[in-house]
Amino acid sequence: MTLKIVLEAILGDGFTEIQVESKEFRYFTKLPVEERHLVVATLTDLPPVTELNERAKVNAPPTLVEAPSFSRNTDLILLYQLGTLAEYERYERQILEYEEDKYSFKKYFLYFSSAENTILTDHGFEDIKDVLNSSEEFHAFKRDRSKPSIYAFAARMFIKLPFLRLEIASKALIPLQALLVEAVEKESLSSIWELVSSISDEMDPDPEDFIRKLIDEELEIIKTTDSGIQSL
Repeated sequence: MTLKIVLEAILGDGFTEIQVESKEFRYFTKLPVEERHLVVATLTDLPPVTELNERAKVNAPPTLVEAPSFSRNTDLILLYQLGTLAEYERYERQILEYEEDKYSFKKYFLYFSSAENTILTDHGFEDIKDVLNSSEEFHAFKRDRSKPSIYAFAARMFIKLPFLRLEIASKALIPLQALLVEAVEKESLSSIWELVSSISDEMDPDPEDFIRKLIDEELEIIKTTDSGIQSL
């Protein structure tokens, strides 16, 4: 499912696939305006970087290899499935070696767990974008970053795929005053809020009198919520 989502994103960005026999590598180009090329590799092992570069070149179609822009304008996206997200640390050095290699292709390593691959079933690229715009999904991700989730994969995907740009959904701003009133009502502090609001900035109330009024208001709130407290 992960490969399907990545391919949807690539084709949706205007790339055209060049058919080859390889099942490991897929090749895409965007011509004639940008002259950008993409190679997507679905890895089942993590070979040395020199071997990976060679495999990508050997499997490339002649029409792409002969293009002057192939050597300088080609990105290599590496897809690799982990058993669990915790396994990332085991491969981190190898992943950095791929991405820091400057001699052939600009590489982007997109990893995902088997659990993430499963939960992505029946989801497409548009679903991925919707999840990234969801504040609920974001807060759920923040509560437990180690838990497999669509949001975690989506964030990784938009970081690693160089051509992706996230369109932030516009949201109407709620006036601060309305948010403040809602919070005050939620905490049953409306009477105290009204007392504070009634005091004008130009006034210079007696501090002791003001504090006494606040205490009285707080006691009234307590008495209404706890019938066991008697009047002082």
